Amino acid sequence: MKKKIFIVVNVDWFFLSHRLPIALAAQENGFDVTIITKDSGRRSEIEEHGLKFCDMPFERSVFNPINEYLLYLRLKKMYKKEKPDIVHHVTLKPMILGSLAAKCNPNISIVNAVSGLGILFSSEGSKLKRVLVLKLLRKAFDLKNKVRVIFQNHEDKSIFLDANLIEKNQAVFIKGSGVNLEEFSYVPTKIDKKRRVFMAARLLYPKGFHEFFLAAQHIKSKEEFKDVDFIIAGGLDDINPSAIQESTIKQWEETGSIKWIGFSKDMKKDIALSDVVVFPSYYGEGVPKFLIETCAIGRPIITTNHAGCRDCVEHGRNGYLVPSKDHLEMAEYLMNLLRDPQLCEDFGLHSRLKAENEFSIELVTGIHMKIYQELSN
Repeated sequence: MKKKIFIVVNVDWFFLSHRLPIALAAQENGFDVTIITKDSGRRSEIEEHGLKFCDMPFERSVFNPINEYLLYLRLKKMYKKEKPDIVHHVTLKPMILGSLAAKCNPNISIVNAVSGLGILFSSEGSKLKRVLVLKLLRKAFDLKNKVRVIFQNHEDKSIFLDANLIEKNQAVFIKGSGVNLEEFSYVPTKIDKKRRVFMAARLLYPKGFHEFFLAAQHIKSKEEFKDVDFIIAGGLDDINPSAIQESTIKQWEETGSIKWIGFSKDMKKDIALSDVVVFPSYYGEGVPKFLIETCAIGRPIITTNHAGCRDCVEHGRNGYLVPSKDHLEMAEYLMNLLRDPQLCEDFGLHSRLKAENEFSIELVTGIHMKIYQELSN
């Protein structure tokens, strides 16, 4: 009989963009895989891969005690009935609710994947909420089950170890969600085109969009850079308390400093059309997939010296690291790159090399399969 794995994620689109290759690798390795997530309309895309699907109404960025308790009860009932061999929880809420639910059966092995801690554990986060979440994590992680906790950056790992949430031998380090290096192949920059600076993320202030806008304003005030396009890609995220309103992004557009293209329907193409990629985030990132894909295509990166972001850049080799919220230093480095196409090309080649050495999807899925096999045995 096949061993059962449940992969529990907050929403279907995040599973498709960040965890699908892992689920498919598990399927190829003989596991019976069920995806438990909120159906936002992409269920059929998951089922087309032969994966089982269970709709679970997680709400991102919203904490409602009654709803969370009902979700916990649903997960507990499902874990009791289906008796999975492994449950793999991805992101904070599924980790807490799923680990509490798994206590019903100490034979269930647990994989908890920390893909960034959001704004909560950053300097911008609420101390009260942080204390509450740590208490919930401590209760959730007080387990008799076999547990592995995957971290994408060392800062998040240190938070969990320092808080005594896990033992050192339970922690596994995997740098990011990986990238298909054939699909995201190296694309040389076209010199004979309009210069383009690109940023993509959900439209949240802590992702650094306001700083990007201020840097664009500063640069485009100079005659030599009036023709440079500053492009923002990203969907609105109205349920998030840190969301940028559509009216605000349109006001920025009206200044002529930036262009907003909405959600990117072809990230590979949008990155490849750019000369430089910028990501001035001070959000609690894991390792941003956007930057991993940028490395694979071969573009220079300017990002913050912030957990997760700094893992994609070697300062002065494939890009530059800048302090959070410092749009002027970001602008200086950007102008330096825009003036020097050869430097952009050199940095881009080093980005590609970094992707090949550190971010291949085969490396990421291989470590996951090793964890699954170890726990299932």
